[in-house]
Amino acid sequence: MHARCYLKTHPSYKNYGARGITVDERWRGYPEGFNAFITDMGTSPPAPGMTIDRIDNNGPYSPKNCHWVPQRGQLRNTRRTVWVTLDNKTVCVTDWAQQLGIQPMALRYRARLFGGYDAAIRSYAMHSNGSLRRLSKTARAEIFK
Repeated sequence: MHARCYLKTHPSYKNYGARGITVDERWRGYPEGFNAFITDMGTSPPAPGMTIDRIDNNGPYSPKNCHWVPQRGQLRNTRRTVWVTLDNKTVCVTDWAQQLGIQPMALRYRARLFGGYDAAIRSYAMHSNGSLRRLSKTARAEIFK
């Protein structure tokens, strides 16, 4: 965390320090900073497989901006993640694809084909149990008139 924010020779510096990502002043230095981090975040993750994640991906490493998340959750919190809001539900493209039972690349292709993610996702219908199913060509034609 410290190296990628402050060490210009670190391979990830360009994605952290060069973007202005910093570490809270209280968390800097050893042993005082380490002890402050432990006080704020705990001695270890609350469960196996969890990592520190910044809530605001452009914000600092700080008590108000960091939390423990499963590795999968952290992988969703990147600058490259595409978020799609449909009917007041905001989900990343990868999770939409999973709900639809297709690969994320297939959903991206459908988004280009249909002119956007909304239309691509709406080409599937919602079952009463909340799961999604693919619409027939006739139904899609009716929706996209």
